[in-house]
Amino acid sequence: MTALNLYKFVASLSLPFLLIGFAWRSLNQQAYRQRLKERLGLIKGLKPGGIIIHAASVGEVIALKPFIEMTLENFPDTPLTITTFTPTGSERVMKTFGSQVQHCYIPIDAPACISRFLSALKPKVLVIMETELWPSLIDGCHKLQVKTLLINGRISLRSFPRYQKIPSLIQPTLNKLDYILTQSDDDRERFAALGAQASALQTMGNIKYDLSAPNSERSPNAKLRIISLQRKVWVVGSTHSDEEALILACFKKLQQHIPDILLIIAPRHPERVKYLIELADSLGLSTVRRSEKTQPTRNHDIWLIDTMGELLDFYRIANVCTVAGSFGDTGGHNPIEPALFQKPIVVGTNMDNFRDITTEMLSAEGLVQLTENSIEALQDAIFQLFDETETAEQLGQNAHAVLKKNQGATKVAFQKLTALLGD
Repeated sequence: MTALNLYKFVASLSLPFLLIGFAWRSLNQQAYRQRLKERLGLIKGLKPGGIIIHAASVGEVIALKPFIEMTLENFPDTPLTITTFTPTGSERVMKTFGSQVQHCYIPIDAPACISRFLSALKPKVLVIMETELWPSLIDGCHKLQVKTLLINGRISLRSFPRYQKIPSLIQPTLNKLDYILTQSDDDRERFAALGAQASALQTMGNIKYDLSAPNSERSPNAKLRIISLQRKVWVVGSTHSDEEALILACFKKLQQHIPDILLIIAPRHPERVKYLIELADSLGLSTVRRSEKTQPTRNHDIWLIDTMGELLDFYRIANVCTVAGSFGDTGGHNPIEPALFQKPIVVGTNMDNFRDITTEMLSAEGLVQLTENSIEALQDAIFQLFDETETAEQLGQNAHAVLKKNQGATKVAFQKLTALLGD
């Protein structure tokens, strides 16, 4: 039995347990119990014969937005299906693109699920991102002569040894991809070391640098309201459970030095807002929720963003930004987002998911990274940027310069997509 056949056999046996896993996750996030048929590849009502672009979750949807828009503009008559894995990613797709695209969940990577999925959509091209290397999906496309394109390919130093342990599965999977476009030369070399064919490999850069700012007219009321209150604003984006207590405790201490400071905090998963309210109450901090459609008064300490797709709008009105996911085990989130607006950025010690971007921004003095994840270290970094406005302004300008210098990867990816559609 080949490694691929063994993988497919185990994936098929695991189906009931995976569905139980979705049910378990739905205890905290009800959306996981909805549309389960799509997880099994049962897709109805979508036009076949087009392009599938897979964006696993919210971050990928945001990063792929310019690529998707370029595809829509140049292939208006070709059905475009965006797949995600998470409900928050699904919500972001529908909010961002609406009826311009088709949408469904990516199915579980078991042969029967993949077969139903591909039979329903009959795609011409499948586009996947970074390390979404699903062997059954890629093998299914290969057998049906569906072109496959991996863009923004990335294999971290931490994950590379794990892939090396399964060469009989990973190498055939890579060799079934038509093109592998990597973020960096280091990523390209790691893919080559895992057995990818040199003719399929190309360094494209990182499409996350091609992020575009939303129209400023979307949030003028919020901006005017903050200005009228003359509050200093600290925005913390995409927080997780293992770091929220640290952030709120730091904010409590900052209030002693900056009495008019307002914390705007956006949890990565909006269902965590109830926990954040309880945590804030325990510290004597008053909150208001974005979903309540009321903006903070001087009596509010924290504005909780429990809506989707608005984080960039709030980075826009910040004095100082912190990209979370970096104070615990997550590995950080995208620091390019506040760099769009030339904002000073502070992150925690763990930016493994964005190592190359973080390294370049640090080298350009466009970002502050803590050497330890403590209340004191975070407080000192944030207070310094509020206190030294020229330093903060220069930090933001440097970050924005890094962003501008690295843009252009989306065009490279789109050229390859065009080539595949023309074959």
